[in-house]
Amino acid sequence: MYAEFDDVSLYYEVYGDGEPLILVHGLMVDAGFYENAAQLLKKHYKVITFDRRGNSRSTLKENASCSIEAQLGDIKNLMDLLEIESAYFVGASAGAILSMAFMLKYPDKVKHLIMYEPPILHYVEGTSAIEWIAEMDDFISRKKLNNALLSLSDRIASNDNRGPKKPDEVAMRELRNIKHVLRVDFHIYLDYVPTVE
Repeated sequence: MYAEFDDVSLYYEVYGDGEPLILVHGLMVDAGFYENAAQLLKKHYKVITFDRRGNSRSTLKENASCSIEAQLGDIKNLMDLLEIESAYFVGASAGAILSMAFMLKYPDKVKHLIMYEPPILHYVEGTSAIEWIAEMDDFISRKKLNNALLSLSDRIASNDNRGPKKPDEVAMRELRNIKHVLRVDFHIYLDYVPTVE
């Protein structure tokens, strides 16, 4: 389904009934990342997944921003559309950062948050992260997106192939996300530094 907001056509899916549970995906992937989890969890929750703005099926309208603030607005607008006062949240990678930022801005709308591997590199890795980000910037500015993708994959990808094979349609959507991720999402999320207090 699509929700039409001022500057984005936001793709979302709803599974099951019960208390709302919003699953927020990270870089490169989309709502399809949570397909298997949603099928299992829909027995107990009303599971909501969505493609973050600019990714896969969520298309930007003219002059749309992809800032964290704009993405927080997407979540709030989607909750309002679905008449959800508060929800449980699970976020993976960049989705963990977005979920945390949402909780900090709208604490009354988050019942509980599970964050899986938020890439808050400035706190976790110190100078090695700053050097890697500079290398990525160099690749991106020189339009060497394959090098940037390989570097990103080396940094975040797992060689664990025990999971289910993705359907071809999902893999193709994710491939089409690469330019957006490297040129837009990369800095939005990796530059994010929460207030520790």
